[in-house]
This record gives sequence, C-alpha cells and structure tokens, in this order.
Amino acid sequence: MLSNVVIKNYNGYALYISEFKDLNSFLQAVTDENINDIFINKFASVNGSFNFTQTSSFKEAWDLCRFSWDDGFDNFYNLFRKVNYIFAKDYVTERDFLPVGYLPNIPRYLKGIPTSMYAYKKVEATKVLNIYMQIGYNCYQTKEQIINRGILTLNLINYLESNSIKVNFLLISASIQNNEIAMIKIPLKNTYEKLNLKKCYFPIVHPSFLRRLCFRAKELMPLIDDGWASGYGRSLRFKEVDEILKQESFNTDYLYISTPEELNIYGENLLDDLENFITSLNNDYGLEKN
Repeated sequence: MLSNVVIKNYNGYALYISEFKDLNSFLQAVTDENINDIFINKFASVNGSFNFTQTSSFKEAWDLCRFSWDDGFDNFYNLFRKVNYIFAKDYVTERDFLPVGYLPNIPRYLKGIPTSMYAYKKVEATKVLNIYMQIGYNCYQTKEQIINRGILTLNLINYLESNSIKVNFLLISASIQNNEIAMIKIPLKNTYEKLNLKKCYFPIVHPSFLRRLCFRAKELMPLIDDGWASGYGRSLRFKEVDEILKQESFNTDYLYISTPEELNIYGENLLDDLENFITSLNNDYGLEKN
C-alpha cells in the first residue's frame, strides 16, 4: 500500500490524495505489488491489453517511463518548435513594452492586431504558478488530441518561464467512484528545473502512463468501494477538479489543464487547437485583455 495517502472529508466525499515528490519517487512506489484486495480480480496495471495500454506488460511501461521512450519524439519535438515559433514570431520587438506574465490572445495575435495579449493578474502578483494537467481521459480521445494537448501545454510553460514566471508542472489523475474520490499528483517539473521535453514525453503522451502506472498507484490506495475495480472510476470534469484545487492550493496560483475534449482540442489542426487552448484558458480563468 502507498504510505503517502492523505484522506480528507470533501463535501461529503472521502477524498484520497496521493502526492509524490517527483517522477522517480512515483516510479519507485508503483513497483509494489501488495495491492488493495478490491482490485485483485481486475489488476488492470498487469492484465490490461496491448490495445488498451499500447504496452505488453507493466514492466515494459515502467522501463519506458524510467529509461526514455523515443517512438514519435522527433515529430513531437518538431511540432513543439512550430508552436514555439508562433509564440515568438514578431514578438521580440514588442516584449519590452509588455508587462511580464501575459498570455497571447492567439486569434488576434495571428491576425497581427497589436493589442493581442491577455493579462493574468494573479501571475503578476506572485511570479510562481502551479500548472496541473489531467492525465485521465476517456477511450474516445484520439492519439492526436493527446499529443496536441501535450505540445500546447509544454509551450505554455516554456512561454511563461521565458517571461520570468516560475512554473511547477504536475500531472493529476482525478477520478470518482460513488462517494470516494482518488487524486494522484505527480510533479514533472519544479520551479528550479528547466523544462525537459524528453522527460515529459512518455507521461503526457503514452496511454500506459495512466493505464498501467497510475492504475497501479490507484490499486495501492486504501480505497473501500469495490466498484472501483469495474472501471477504475470516472474521471472528474473540469469544474469538479478545479473546486478541489481551489481548496488544496491555498495561496498558490494555478492553472488546470483539463482533457482535450473539454479544451476543444480535436487533434486535426495544431493551430486551430492552439487557438482553442488559449481561448479555453481565458474562459476558465478570466484572463483579461490588455
């Protein structure tokens, strides 16, 4: 069983939170096979099919995460650079005139309209931001949707840090089964670390990070409702997670990156997804136009 689980009463629900120090501590913890009895017959982290997980075993998934996964990375990196170029294009000459901590209004920015920035006032005040990304998603989300969301999120982090905003980047698996909520938090980057695309690649893109490694973490939590074993719970929707983060974040500012579906990321056109991504963040967090 995991030793870092905190159980809280949250609006009548039992909220189980397992927060790890870093990716390595998470990987070390999930090597434990002493799982909760309610999962013994299912044991999805081991018995999940290749079609569902895209790996042949738990060990393969663990090794790929620990020692690096290269399949498709060159294309991922090229797409990352493409979006990074859009963020930087024709902006260098303007940046001295814009306050630190602004996000681009992509629709206006691409049209060359000068007043094309959103002010995130909370970021201005603290210069530290936690960015949480939900790694739980339904089986109808496509590979292209997942990849594009990852590219856009990493570009947002890169953009903020290039403007002196310190970012903690954490993955979240948040799900519910009847009156129990399971939340797993895994930091991929702390404020003192540079953004490492290769380190982030497997966790944010490969389905086995959720469907083998995070499922194992859930199997090691002291959950009680035996309904968890049927489907490992329903992923929480944006507002449900955001309300929990408001209580858990105390005085630290944050952005929550939800599922591709909720962000209107369709995986068909990266630039369209970029526009929808920024628009969704504006709608969710009240970024104000300058």
